[in-house]
Amino acid sequence: MSGFPTRTLLKNMTSLIGLGIFAGGLLAAVVLLAADMLRPFSNPYVGIFTYFVAPAFMFSGLALALHGAVRQARRLRRGQDIALLPVIDLNNRAQFVRLVVTVLGLFTFLVLSAVGAYQSYHYAESVEFCGTVCHDVMKPEYVAYHTSPHAN
Repeated sequence: MSGFPTRTLLKNMTSLIGLGIFAGGLLAAVVLLAADMLRPFSNPYVGIFTYFVAPAFMFSGLALALHGAVRQARRLRRGQDIALLPVIDLNNRAQFVRLVVTVLGLFTFLVLSAVGAYQSYHYAESVEFCGTVCHDVMKPEYVAYHTSPHAN
């Protein structure tokens, strides 16, 4: 891969999608790290999302980008034509409509993903999660909690 410019190797859809996943994971990690540092009390579940889930997305995205770059380098070494990125002509009405629909769909997906991530984080802090999903050893405490005044 050393004989080709890096920009050429990353000009494929696989690498671009991988870099997008990496950027999303990095953004999530930064936001979660800031939230963890600015909270007055510690929460172990924030650490799970911050130090395990977000980096998993980051490394997956980098692996996908590297996979695309390796495939691109193999094509260049063999002398094959490399797939060029599509050219978007915003004067072409059909392409403009497709771009707008894609951007709106992506925005909707990101908003729904953010809401889903917040809901899963919120659920991970709940008594139900701790007593029924996460810890089997917590079953007696969970049962005791339901009979205590704190349950109301």
